[in-house]
Amino acid sequence: MPELAEVAFYARQWDPVIGQRIESAYIDKTSRVLRENKTLSKDTFTGRRFIAYHLHGKQMLFEFEGAGWLRLHLGMTGKLRTEPTSESSTYQPRPHDRLVLYTQPCIATFNDARHFGRITWLDSVDTPTFWTALPPAVNSKDFTEEITENALKRRPKTAIKTLLLDQAYFPGVGNWMADEILWRAKIHPASRSGSLNGFKARALYNKIVEVAHDSMRVIAQDWSTPPDEWLFNHRWKDGGICPKSGAPLLREKINGRTACWSPAIQKII
Repeated sequence: MPELAEVAFYARQWDPVIGQRIESAYIDKTSRVLRENKTLSKDTFTGRRFIAYHLHGKQMLFEFEGAGWLRLHLGMTGKLRTEPTSESSTYQPRPHDRLVLYTQPCIATFNDARHFGRITWLDSVDTPTFWTALPPAVNSKDFTEEITENALKRRPKTAIKTLLLDQAYFPGVGNWMADEILWRAKIHPASRSGSLNGFKARALYNKIVEVAHDSMRVIAQDWSTPPDEWLFNHRWKDGGICPKSGAPLLREKINGRTACWSPAIQKII
């Protein structure tokens, strides 16, 4: 599932469309990505100018001329891309293209092989209320240590790995980011949230911010591979080695989600 930096990377693939007027559109009416907007049609987009995109955690919102907003959720396999062409009107949708926007200089597509993504159109002069009501994303200046401490106090019996995945408190954090955060903070993913206070709570907050900014710097720009000093490159398969301790990593499920940690440096509190 795309996380903070991956979502930002895909949103930026539509940069060439900013400022362009949509000449036509294709919508796959058979796809489940339209389950929240089954009446959406190409006429919704035709003639509108694409103004900007907005990012918040795992969410993206595209702003169009004429009080229109496109909410896209990538799901597990969703991808955005653009293709420059002088003959955009001749482009034929490829397998799994769910939305195609035709402009004079390029084509913008949303491709989703497994239909887990979502396309929602909102008519609103102002920024949609669901967006303005979102809690601060972890890469935002408004995300504070107090937010982290409050989450720990409100969910004291919850495993910290599970709590970090709660978008009500930590928008943008997904499975690999949570593992990276806890590994850097030297906190076992099964530790109860209420056991983290004082130094450990501050360490958790600092590593949330650090991983958020590191991921945006490395992955969001051009999908670069993180350095081997991160847990990221070692966590995906059994048999990985901790780049800090040199000891084997452990992979197990915690509350239904696979977690990876280094038993040598991450102890249950």
